[in-house]
Amino acid sequence: MAGAAQSVADRTYPLFVSAEASRQVLVFADVINALRAAYSVPHGPLVSPPRVVTRGQGNWLRALAASPPGLRYMGAKIFGFGRAKSVSYLIALFEQETGALAALVDANLVTAYRTAATPRPIIERLNEALRRALADPQVVKAYKDSGTEAFPPDQWSIEAATAFVQRELDRWAKDVRENNIRVEQ
Repeated sequence: MAGAAQSVADRTYPLFVSAEASRQVLVFADVINALRAAYSVPHGPLVSPPRVVTRGQGNWLRALAASPPGLRYMGAKIFGFGRAKSVSYLIALFEQETGALAALVDANLVTAYRTAATPRPIIERLNEALRRALADPQVVKAYKDSGTEAFPPDQWSIEAATAFVQRELDRWAKDVRENNIRVEQ
């Protein structure tokens, strides 16, 4: 079949897209436009069911899956949170026609782009829900029982969270510069 797209099932291995490769090819505006297009298509509840979360001892794994109609690929985004309090993201893409594993994507940058594209009204709604949840006596007790504590109430605003993230970025960027840390290829 001349001109037909080759199935990934014809390959002997899936493609791995590293964080560095993502940095080189992803353009923020293009990613945002693609996300807007994807989110604007109505679909039934089985196309993208609720997330699944497993919990270990100080760690968790969360998965989101989607099989969008009319597209070549379906996929799952998996978040892994370790005991060292760090999180990584992976996207596994499968060809819808054959079910073949097409790619594994280091999704840290994709996640950052998607998060950065969240509209302000949505952020405000999420922040209000977070504030209510953090003030709930059962949540306060759960934090206490787990030996951790939530941010203090004066740090629950969007502006405080933004300032915290900026301080962390500045701190880590300084450490990276001062210690001459480089990405290994």
